[in-house]
Amino acid sequence: MTLSPGTERQLKAAAVIGYSVFSGLLVLVITEELIRLKLRPFLGFFDIPLSRVVRYAFFAIAALTILAILVVRRKLLRRRPGEEGSAFGARLTRLTVIILGLAEVPGLLGFVLFLLFGHNQDFYALLFVSALLIFMFFPRRSVWEELIHYQ
Repeated sequence: MTLSPGTERQLKAAAVIGYSVFSGLLVLVITEELIRLKLRPFLGFFDIPLSRVVRYAFFAIAALTILAILVVRRKLLRRRPGEEGSAFGARLTRLTVIILGLAEVPGLLGFVLFLLFGHNQDFYALLFVSALLIFMFFPRRSVWEELIHYQ
């Protein structure tokens, strides 16, 4: 079972986007470590009494992002009547871009928490969630072949 040349290009483009999103996470790690190194001890730029509330809110948003990924994926994977494989491949590319963009959100929220309050443990926890989501939803040939040929 192989992909059509057009779908193959779409898969490669989606993979490049996936690598780019993952590289963005690496840039966040490097930036966080440089800030911690240069501004030791880094306690954040803001010291507000509601930091715990903000922290919980950011973790809740990260959880909602995971739910959004699952809902969007289920909705956009439904094949439409009369849809050709290449059209489904184009929709699959859009879906991949949306999911990978959403997968980066927890890491970005963790970085904001780090900048606000200096919580590097929160940053790494949310970064791990982002990395896991990117790994889970990274565009793979076997998955695309299965989705295109069996849907």
